[in-house]
Amino acid sequence: MIHVVYEGDNVKGVFAAKPFDAGQVMEHAPAFPLRDVDWRFLSPTLLKARCRRWREGQALVLGLATLCNVSASPNAALRPDGELNIADLVALRLIEAGEEILLCHEELPLPVVPAVTAPVRMQTLPPAAERLTLVPGIGLEFVRVPAGSFAMGTGRVAPGGYQLIDNPQFTHCLPEYRLARYPITVAQFAAFVRATGYRTDAEALGKAWIFDGGQWRVLEGADWQHPRGPGTDVAAKSAHPVTQVSWRDAVTFCRWASEAARVTIELPSEPEWEKAARGTDGRSWCWGEDPPTASCCNFGWNVNDTTPVGTYSPAGDSPYGCADMAGNVWEWTADTFVYYPLPGVTAPESHEVRVARGGGFQASAANLRCAFRSWFDIRDSSNCGGFRVRTSG
Repeated sequence: MIHVVYEGDNVKGVFAAKPFDAGQVMEHAPAFPLRDVDWRFLSPTLLKARCRRWREGQALVLGLATLCNVSASPNAALRPDGELNIADLVALRLIEAGEEILLCHEELPLPVVPAVTAPVRMQTLPPAAERLTLVPGIGLEFVRVPAGSFAMGTGRVAPGGYQLIDNPQFTHCLPEYRLARYPITVAQFAAFVRATGYRTDAEALGKAWIFDGGQWRVLEGADWQHPRGPGTDVAAKSAHPVTQVSWRDAVTFCRWASEAARVTIELPSEPEWEKAARGTDGRSWCWGEDPPTASCCNFGWNVNDTTPVGTYSPAGDSPYGCADMAGNVWEWTADTFVYYPLPGVTAPESHEVRVARGGGFQASAANLRCAFRSWFDIRDSSNCGGFRVRTSG
């Protein structure tokens, strides 16, 4: 975690918010160059507007290198991945909290990533089966998404949308697959925890992000069983989507579910998520071109919390019958964030920024568009974030 510090209206430099060991990644940021912008003369307000993600006292920014002062005695270096438009800010030695980040002139080479062996596919979902059992009384319901092409991304300006993130629109072709009808629920995640004794990232860290209606903040004691911290629980929320789960938590759930169901269960890719949400007609929202209302989805803080999955069915369902793909919770996908068009090869799991889709109960209408994309660190969890899963057709 880093701080961007100002001197008057101009950027003074970047400073460590906590200690870092030599070789530790301090920040992992998109490295997309912005034209005609000098970051050193961006005011805090403009910097906040330009950031793809903003937290109190922290900036994950585009153009990270120009914010850091370069030195002959550096304590950090950038390690860019040009293919993925991602850059790591890596500590070259022990850095104390509050110390200024000083970059070296040279960039670090990418680390060698060992080959990832594809998981053994135990079986495919039989054509007639729409539900898989995980443990007695707990299962997963799937909808079929047929093979074929669809229009992915945004081909026009969308109010409140991130033009650089979901443009241009392009054609993408997918084989048949099946996507869970609903996000993973508290009951399903609790079954996983009971069977494995798993502790989530938020539980291990002892805190997590919450949105309280006014701002994002880190709260001690927030986790999947206490989404808004001590004094809250999920006792009456078994049918609500589970929240406060990181990308790593979701992947671990998928591994357990694969073993329990004897079918390979994974997070959906970005294209799989988007096609299931919008179908093949290029619609803006799951239900069509009409903007969201309180009768078709949970968004804009109009409920102030998650709602049971399927609450807005069928009015808010996607063309294939998936519920809650707009609002309620952000949903993790398998993919590393890259700028469009997507590469043909999925990035290895060593990349630590993953895409989330769908918007949460706090999100604006524009963030609920089928094409809208956001990203988070794989360790992040919040009371607005969950996931759903897919399997083969």
